[in-house]
Amino acid sequence: MGNGERMRRMKIPILMYHDICENSPSAMKGRSIHPSYFVSAETFRSQLQSISNLHLLAITLAELSKHHENIDNAKKVILSFDDGYVGNYLCAFPELKAQGMVATFFCAVSLIGKKNMMTWSNLKEMISEGMSVQSHGFSHRPLASLSKEEIYEDLKRSKTELEDNLGERVAYLSLPHGSFNRHVISAAKEIGYEKICTSLIGYNTGDEYLLRRILFRSDDNPQKYEKLITGRYNFLFPKFIEKMKTAIKNSIGHGNYLRLYHYFHKI
Repeated sequence: MGNGERMRRMKIPILMYHDICENSPSAMKGRSIHPSYFVSAETFRSQLQSISNLHLLAITLAELSKHHENIDNAKKVILSFDDGYVGNYLCAFPELKAQGMVATFFCAVSLIGKKNMMTWSNLKEMISEGMSVQSHGFSHRPLASLSKEEIYEDLKRSKTELEDNLGERVAYLSLPHGSFNRHVISAAKEIGYEKICTSLIGYNTGDEYLLRRILFRSDDNPQKYEKLITGRYNFLFPKFIEKMKTAIKNSIGHGNYLRLYHYFHKI
């Protein structure tokens, strides 16, 4: 089997998390995201153990590019975290270290140091232990709702401030709210982002510019998780829902969609 054919057969999952916290009312108090986006520290610990038991190799996005260039037989998974919640540092980071695993943390720069968010000191410590910190934009606004000039400034400022404060190269972008258009892609490429993590559902081979991810929710069960990380999950229905959501966003605008979402979920 040639390298090209092997790459087409590879299914590399990029898991998308938001906040990890202890499963208690006090730990969850004051959080501004939907409860299903929380994953308890106990559940996360069990998930990492599943990755280990299945002999999967947790890699960063930078290592994904190397994987594309140097094919090997090890099955891989990427753990990614959006927004920069402090639970990533307090709960996810210790569990990752205990398992000898790495992950990629996408931070919105304007939120760093705010209530319930990680600090620059947290991020530096995580980097020193092998974690990767990358861009989630500067303002955390839906990028497709901005002008071309605002998009460029937001993505450029995020990359520059992360690199200046952390002393590490920033080459990967996670889209705030999953929002993008051709102007976002064009600006990201011009600024120097090598890949973009979207909220589109599915697996990857490693050579895509727009990477698909898999959102794990608190109400998902261990059996589903195992299928997701081993490339055996059927995304037919989730992709149908994804198309419906996209149609609604295009019809009413991403900003209005978010307002309705927050209203109905009381967040």
